[in-house]
Amino acid sequence: HNSIFNKYKSSVVKNSIILSDDKQSDVMILLFPGYDKKPYSYKNLSQKIINKSGKKNTKINFMLVDYIFNVPFKGEIQSNIITDICLEHLKRNNFEYNKLYFMGHSAGGFFSIPLAKTYGDGFIQLGSVFNSGNILPWKSEKISKYNKPSLTVLGSKDGFTNHKLACYEKKDLI
Repeated sequence: HNSIFNKYKSSVVKNSIILSDDKQSDVMILLFPGYDKKPYSYKNLSQKIINKSGKKNTKINFMLVDYIFNVPFKGEIQSNIITDICLEHLKRNNFEYNKLYFMGHSAGGFFSIPLAKTYGDGFIQLGSVFNSGNILPWKSEKISKYNKPSLTVLGSKDGFTNHKLACYEKKDLI
């Protein structure tokens, strides 16, 4: 089992992308892709965020995570293992940051909710919701009880998560 895990561990690091070679940043963002998405799919968006934040004297770096096989096969368990692998890699390679944020798209957003709560200083979800209204077929997390700063970005053309679900999140805050 140990050799399989070590092979998996090296694959995660090898296939994930760290956008900046600069070892010091104000914020490191671990980005978990949606199902069937590769890390490089998020490279343009992440680079734009880095460029815009740099103009505001804030250094942001991204580690675009690769699940391997393009899907999180054991969801929360796999995401926890990947987070440990990524944080260990960043530390071993002397990446320093003041804050750690988690960013996830679609299913990657859902699996990042508990990670940000445990390890992070903030959370950004793209095309995903906390499911405060408990209407989606996955675990509900009340946004009103979530103890980290968070940002939710939803679009009207998402294939699964309807942008109107944000109403349930707002309702939970009122």
